Amino acid sequence: MTQQSFAALVAAGDFGSAVKVLDGAIDETRQDYAAALYRLVQLHINRGYCNQKLNLNRKALKDYDAALALMPSNITALLRKGQVLQSLGKHAVRMLRSSSVNNSGCKHSSGPRPSVCSAAVAVHQQHLRQSAQATFS
Repeated sequence: MTQQSFAALVAAGDFGSAVKVLDGAIDETRQDYAAALYRLVQLHINRGYCNQKLNLNRKALKDYDAALALMPSNITALLRKGQVLQSLGKHAVRMLRSSSVNNSGCKHSSGPRPSVCSAAVAVHQQHLRQSAQATFS
């Protein structure tokens, strides 16, 4: 649609044809927008993947979050974001274990208490996820 053809139809009082011209322009714009949106989501996912492979997890999260902000149900972005968050959680658990704790991930005077330890690790992982989301949202 050109602005001139629309203006000419309105000036001539042919509002029915003007509506048809506008309907076509709206449909065309929606198609262009959907294609551009899909392309932008793919670009964020692809850059996130590269950052993930470079172990730049925070940058990868930022890209996956950007993709999900545009298309919240994108399975690929959800899956890869989960992989990064899981990787960050494992890294944190490794750090906890290496800082003078026993094999169960906890130290207790009467020996390890796995259920308490598992709960502590789960809480810590949740905290990491929330921190990552707050930082990169």
